[in-house]
Amino acid sequence: MIKMKTEGNREHHRLPYASEDTEVILLSWNDLFSIWHDKSSDLQWNCLFMLPPWIRTWWNSFGTSAEPLLYAVRHRGKIIGIAPMQKNGNVISMMGSSDVTDYVDFIIAHDSGILFVNALLSHMHKLGFNSLELGEVRYDSVAADCINECSRSMGWKIEKSESERIYEVELPFSWEEYINLLSLKERHEIRRKMRRLNGAGHVSYRVLGQKDDVDKAMDIFIMLFRSSLPEKDRFMTATREIFFRDLVGSMASYGMVKLAFLDIDNVPAAATLCFLHRSTVFLYNNGFDRKYSDLSAGILSRIMSIRQSISEGQRKYDFLKGDEAYKRKLGGSPVRLEQYWVKLK
Repeated sequence: MIKMKTEGNREHHRLPYASEDTEVILLSWNDLFSIWHDKSSDLQWNCLFMLPPWIRTWWNSFGTSAEPLLYAVRHRGKIIGIAPMQKNGNVISMMGSSDVTDYVDFIIAHDSGILFVNALLSHMHKLGFNSLELGEVRYDSVAADCINECSRSMGWKIEKSESERIYEVELPFSWEEYINLLSLKERHEIRRKMRRLNGAGHVSYRVLGQKDDVDKAMDIFIMLFRSSLPEKDRFMTATREIFFRDLVGSMASYGMVKLAFLDIDNVPAAATLCFLHRSTVFLYNNGFDRKYSDLSAGILSRIMSIRQSISEGQRKYDFLKGDEAYKRKLGGSPVRLEQYWVKLK
């Protein structure tokens, strides 16, 4: 491996695969954040779960047994794509894990996907990797399109299987328009539940976004998360709790968190944890106090989250993975996720 010239405090490493005008390089974490902040870059940071603060937090919590490989392809002096990966033995995979990462994608400049993926897979093949475990991707993602095309043209063998689905709804400009998108039965149910909730005491809905505020409120969120369902209590291991806390704090530093609480008589009854990215609200998780189950506090907190998102001018609400019935009832349309494995030998 030959060290390339140092640019400021950033040091790149040129890797064995290179052509006259295209090369694969390894980035440092500082490089990754600098590129993300570069307003002149053409890279499309479309995937929430591939943003630098997200994957860096994930790595700090779960990446201890692997080697980080922040691959980038540079074409004619310009970075055209990035793939945050990890190495385990002779297998390479995208950073992330299905329990906390809903899906992954490449970060690619417009119209550069084929060139990027060809360079990346060729480089991995030359280094002797047996396979690429891409993980779960949206069926309509850049990664899915480019992997399929490059596998056909380059002869890579791919294995693909349908995975879970996410649900998302395009948000209209007003709450009234949104309600009218729902079935007559669901509209009636929402109004009935809201009347019953408002009759139970003083109801308030507060949304936190500043880092100091959300950091302080995470104790309450974790408590509500654990209390809502036994499986959620089992899910929230000590490692995952640290991840949740660090993730919320890191993303809040960039104004990308909405931690909201539904209070009844000033007591937190339910909470939603959402992330914001490119006019989309991602409902990452939620929780509620089971003593308020008869008031439907859990589902109403999610409905209030949608209403708040509409009032803020957000354009899409993503319920993320899982086939819970409420997602369809609240207007969510399914988006298929697929798992990819690329055999490089």
